[in-house]
Formats: sequence, structure tokens, C-alpha cells
Amino acid sequence: MEKLMGQLKRSEKARTDTEQKMLVLKEELGGLKETATKSANTVKELSSQLHDYKEKLQATDQTLAEVKVCIVVSRCSETNFEDPCM
Repeated sequence: MEKLMGQLKRSEKARTDTEQKMLVLKEELGGLKETATKSANTVKELSSQLHDYKEKLQATDQTLAEVKVCIVVSRCSETNFEDPCM
């Protein structure tokens, strides 16, 4: 009988220890979910910013190409060619 009571006490302690660990893990999981959500939002914001910067870069590249053409044409206009940039 004493042996069974010892087993019961060990089982009860193991159960309470397991429940305690489970509560700690639930708290950690909640924190990790919050961190994951914040990270996902940051990635979304950064992706949007990257898209905007790519568009601005493309527009700047286009403007630069147009300016280069005007410079070349301006040099050509010095030799009596018409300057389309004016």
C-alpha cells in the first residue's frame, strides 16, 4: 500500500510540474506570437517602402537619361542641330 501511495505522490508531482511548464510555455508562445506579428508588420511596411523607392529610382533614372540626351543634343546643337530640350 505504501508503495502505491509513493507512486501516486510522484505521479501527482509530475502532473503539477507538467502543468506549470505548460503555463510557462503558453506565456512564451504568447510573446512569440506578438513578436511574430510585429515582425510581419515590419516586413510589410519595409516591402511597401522598397516598392516606393524602386519607383522613385526608376523615375530618377528616366529623368537622368532624358538629361543625358539633352546634354548630348545641346552639344550637337552647337554644330547647328536643333535642340529638342529647349
